[in-house]
Amino acid sequence: MAGKDYSVKNHTDVLIWRLLWRDAMIRLKNISKGYEKTVISDVTLQIEKGTRAGLIGTNGSGKTTLLSIMAGNLKPDSGEVWYDGKNATKDSSLFSSCVGYVPQINPLIEELSVKDNLKLWYFDQKRRERLPQMLSLFRLEQDTDKKVSMLSGGMKKRLSIICSLADQPKILLLDEPTAALDIVSKAELLDCLDAYTKEGGTVFMTSHEEMEFAWFDEIYGIFKNSVEKLPQGTTVNDMVERLRKEADV
Repeated sequence: MAGKDYSVKNHTDVLIWRLLWRDAMIRLKNISKGYEKTVISDVTLQIEKGTRAGLIGTNGSGKTTLLSIMAGNLKPDSGEVWYDGKNATKDSSLFSSCVGYVPQINPLIEELSVKDNLKLWYFDQKRRERLPQMLSLFRLEQDTDKKVSMLSGGMKKRLSIICSLADQPKILLLDEPTAALDIVSKAELLDCLDAYTKEGGTVFMTSHEEMEFAWFDEIYGIFKNSVEKLPQGTTVNDMVERLRKEADV
């Protein structure tokens, strides 16, 4: 599914990430979750370090539920989540140390400035020393005095990601990060995420965007409560047909 090359153009960006990121890997073993009925069942997958992985599925198929479990915000009924060779299901501290999670809902405080929002996340000297690099990488260094309410949708999403990177997580979980963004903002965000993965960071994100399908190294689909890795070369039409069958329309 190779597509447009979003490779890092700025050598400084590469040096930043080389200093910050180490090996990372995601492993899910037999994850299941249900409420009144099953949402996801027996999900097992492995994602290597540096991978740009996408998760597709119909509305209500369980994408957000799976990401919430992976972020440690929701307990599975059964199964295990492993990060970097360690079982996060048995050591909940691994969720915060290994994972940065950006949900669909904007986590920012709109009434505060960019700078004041960041203070809530970069609250000690060690974190603050990294902040100028993060602002430069995500192209927000000129906007720190603006109120969040005045930012564009793309800028808000980039700010949310910067906040999620305060503890240098090796893995980014993103729930439809480019939803409602214009095509330029989407490309800029993917370019920033590419810098993260080039030096070993791992991205796993839900998507409905055809533009992103070409960007992903791997694509997983949720079909009938289970997750399946799609074969290389799967076309957009193939995906739509599978999802149409899933939705029974």
